[in-house]
Amino acid sequence: MRWRRIKPDDNKQPAAGLVIMAPPRGDSTLSCVLLLRRSNAIHNPHLWNLPGGRVEPGETPVEAAYREAAEEAGFNAATWGAFPTPFWTLELPLEGVAPYTYVGTSVPKAVQPTLNFESDAFLWVNPREALKLPMRSELREGLLHMIRVQRGLVDPTELMLTSMG
Repeated sequence: MRWRRIKPDDNKQPAAGLVIMAPPRGDSTLSCVLLLRRSNAIHNPHLWNLPGGRVEPGETPVEAAYREAAEEAGFNAATWGAFPTPFWTLELPLEGVAPYTYVGTSVPKAVQPTLNFESDAFLWVNPREALKLPMRSELREGLLHMIRVQRGLVDPTELMLTSMG
């Protein structure tokens, strides 16, 4: 699959999600990523996803991703002593919708989120294990890329369209 930039459609609102990575667990060498299972209260119930949602007017995708993580998982600056700095963003075209921006950050430890009504479960899981879960194909492709990067099989900048420094 080849990713490309697309122009946002004026009638469609962009969205963003936060890829929160914590240190590996057990025998794994892969970082853990936080996934939330969508509840019956919203669309696409029972699928696993990242904290994320629509970018509000006047908000950047990075701001939206952090706001959504606060709303959906209860994460704020006090969770880790300081809010983690984003170190990459990746804008992906999604079929029939405006671009979706993934914002990547890492945290010193996995903590239990405080879920809102949009989710009914959470997992800190390595990307390989996550692939066994029901999820949208776009997230599956993103997790496969994370595995390739963590294994050193691809340059992490291959899909990064915007570096955060």
